[in-house]
Amino acid sequence: MDQQKAINLKRPVLGTSLFKHIRKVKRPKRNWLDLPSEITANILHRIGVFDIFQNAQKVCTTWREICKDPAIWRVIYVDASFDTNANRAFEEMCKRAVDRSHGQLVDITIVRFLNEEILEYIANRSSQLKRLTTACCDDFSSRIWTKCLVKFPLLEELSLYATKISKEGVETAGRYCSKLKTLKANQENYRFWDYCCDGEFEPSDFMDDWIATAIGVNLHELRHLELIGSPLTNEGLKMILDGCLLFGMSRFGFGIVLNCIEVHQKIRVTRMVII
Repeated sequence: MDQQKAINLKRPVLGTSLFKHIRKVKRPKRNWLDLPSEITANILHRIGVFDIFQNAQKVCTTWREICKDPAIWRVIYVDASFDTNANRAFEEMCKRAVDRSHGQLVDITIVRFLNEEILEYIANRSSQLKRLTTACCDDFSSRIWTKCLVKFPLLEELSLYATKISKEGVETAGRYCSKLKTLKANQENYRFWDYCCDGEFEPSDFMDDWIATAIGVNLHELRHLELIGSPLTNEGLKMILDGCLLFGMSRFGFGIVLNCIEVHQKIRVTRMVII
């Protein structure tokens, strides 16, 4: 017992003064305001339009000034999917974002709330636009595309998911969007076989080559094309291939019965995906 006590006495004992010293050691605080403004702008750009307006710009004066930088608004992504009852709020938010770009907007994606008023608002203020993507926005008349595409002379990519475009719209794109290289007109909510599976209708009853004709006649500079949900025929496909000789990648779906040998000879090195 005495021997154990002697051993314990030889062990170093941490005094209270040492514990106090340990407690005083703290991790250095990180002041986000010390970041270079360009890095802060890069971070804020990634959080999206909604969070910039609702949260980030309210943090401090410095962040608010950075959020006004037109460079942040060169690319805009607005998705109203999580609250379709607040479309008006998203419309106003989109307008504010376009205004802050000061004409420097080059890429915009809008999901589930785009209407003719907003599209025209963008067109009147975004002559530098190169990429326009819309999804689930089908409340358009034929005239609005004709009216707006005229104002996008630098447009290179037009992607429409469950969004209607008219024949006149395609013709306008061919006439005024000379740099257009990619068109995606995907109407996946349309399935003609849903109506003909009971035998009441034939697939041919739903075939229509209007968009194929418009593309083949007007969009000669296309490199990439996606047509999903557009029930064109073999003749429509031939119109596209005859008119668009620069294809690099094409995807077609729903309603095409192909003569594979003829198509292969026609497109040569072009890659095509039939869905």
